[in-house]
Amino acid sequence: TIWAARQLVSHGHIRVNGVRCNIASRRVDVGDIVELGAKAQEMALVIEAQSMLDRGDTGRAEAALKPYAAESSRPAVLLSGRVSLARGDAPGWKRSAEDLQTWVAGHPHDAEAWSVLGQLWGKLGQGLRALRAEAESRLALGDMSGAIDRLRAGQRVARSGGPVDFIEASVIDARLRDIE
Repeated sequence: TIWAARQLVSHGHIRVNGVRCNIASRRVDVGDIVELGAKAQEMALVIEAQSMLDRGDTGRAEAALKPYAAESSRPAVLLSGRVSLARGDAPGWKRSAEDLQTWVAGHPHDAEAWSVLGQLWGKLGQGLRALRAEAESRLALGDMSGAIDRLRAGQRVARSGGPVDFIEASVIDARLRDIE
C-alpha cells in the first residue's frame, strides 16, 4: 500500500544512489538507483514466506525461509514452526519446538510464539507442555481466566496418574500460584 511504502521510506529502509533516504516525498530522477536496505529485503522474504504458507504452498514457504534457517529472529523461528506444522514434519516439530522454547525464554510476553509452541508440543505428545504454552499465550494476551483454566487443566492431567513430566508439573503449579 501507499502507507506501507511511506513507512519503509520514513524508517530509512530505502537507499537512493547508495544514500539512505527517509523523506517519502523526495523526487528521484531518471537514472537514479533506488534500492531496499538489507533489513527491508529480509522483511520482503519473510512476507513472501508467510504468503506462501497462507496459500498452502509449504514447499515454497520453506524455500523462502532457507536463507534464514540458522537465524533465531522472531519471524524465522515462528515461520519455521508454522511450516513444520503444515508439512506434518515430526523431526521439524522437535527442532522448531526447541527453537521456540529458547525464544520464549527471552521473550515471555510473545503470545503468538507461545501459541505456536503449544501446537508443536501437542503434536509431539507433550500434553503438559502444550497446556502450559497455551496458558502462557493466554496470559500474554491478557486473558487471565483463560490462562488459569489451562494451568488448572494441566494440574488435572498431572494428577491423573499417567506418565508425567514432574518438572513441567512443578512449573505449572508455580505459574498458577504466580497468577492467582
